[in-house]
Amino acid sequence: LRWRGDHLGFGASAFVTDFEDFIYLAPTTDVIDGLDVYQFSQQGARFHGGEIYGDWSVPEGPLSADWTFDGSIDYVKAELDSGQNVPFIPPLTLNAGAKANWGMFDIGGDLTIAADQDDAGEGELTTDGYTLVNLSAGIDLGKAGLPVEGVRAFVDIRNVTDEEIRLATSVLRDVAPLPGRNVRAGIRYTFG
Repeated sequence: LRWRGDHLGFGASAFVTDFEDFIYLAPTTDVIDGLDVYQFSQQGARFHGGEIYGDWSVPEGPLSADWTFDGSIDYVKAELDSGQNVPFIPPLTLNAGAKANWGMFDIGGDLTIAADQDDAGEGELTTDGYTLVNLSAGIDLGKAGLPVEGVRAFVDIRNVTDEEIRLATSVLRDVAPLPGRNVRAGIRYTFG
């Protein structure tokens, strides 16, 4: 289900998928060089879940900026015919974002809140929930007076709160969490 207006849009979806021979990655009891060894396995599986999402734009809004807001919430549950949970399934996740654009300059932020993943697959550890905050700022160099078009300089600050985040969807989550607080800067050229 989707609906779009001039400045507002939303959507919702739900699904049930029944696989006869689902192929998935399963941990073994073997360890090589300190890393778990995984193997591909196959059996029937049933997935169900859904997503609700929306966005809202406010042209010439507060502070004379063009604002955009978006958000979503999604859920997946997956079980093998054996009764075990399918491994590497994401938890219930909420996403929200906001961006202000003044033409030449823009700033924005994104928030992701993930629940604990207690329905881990066989041989997996559960993962803790997390809150991820990212911030960004950029300048359109063409609109700033430079003789370039489609070039944007940006600075991103990711994982602002420096939270330890281990993704339920990662085979390396037990040895390598997401990066802590980090800053990225660059220049992006868009053509076409």
